[in-house]
Amino acid sequence: GSWHEPIPQLLQDTAAADITGYPAYDRPCPAALRQPTSAGEALGGLGGEAGGEVPPPTLATETRVTLLGDAAHPMSPFKGQGANQALLDGIALARALRSHELRGDAHVSLGAALSMFEADMLERARRKVRASRDAAELLHSPEAMAKSNSTRARSARDKRQLESTTAAEEGRGGGIA
Repeated sequence: GSWHEPIPQLLQDTAAADITGYPAYDRPCPAALRQPTSAGEALGGLGGEAGGEVPPPTLATETRVTLLGDAAHPMSPFKGQGANQALLDGIALARALRSHELRGDAHVSLGAALSMFEADMLERARRKVRASRDAAELLHSPEAMAKSNSTRARSARDKRQLESTTAAEEGRGGGIA
């Protein structure tokens, strides 16, 4: 088969220097951003080590800094939720700050407001991070890359369902000898 117009022309007209790619990063969504930390981090620094896998960020308990979007919960782009979650984070942060003591009549400290924001944000984003990772694994599996007349996700699901059914039949003695 071939691509419909104007795709062949667009590909032909695109210079190789204009094509970029970048690695997709994600990590498990942390349980919390604020944790009791060492004296060095009590000044509001981020936890982390040079080299190797980067641990989840850790903010000092009393810092007036928070993280949101990819800084707090990076996810691969396979569910299209990164920007959505960052926008929701911004709204949630604004609401948390509105309840903060600087507003004048609020009874919530800045630290408490930020901690509540972070807990709610991470709880909401955790499902999206997990779904994004699952989609990346599914869409880049050998089954999904197989040539077929269906979407990659459908191909992978169909193959996995067939394998599951075959294994169940073999377990009942109904397999082909």
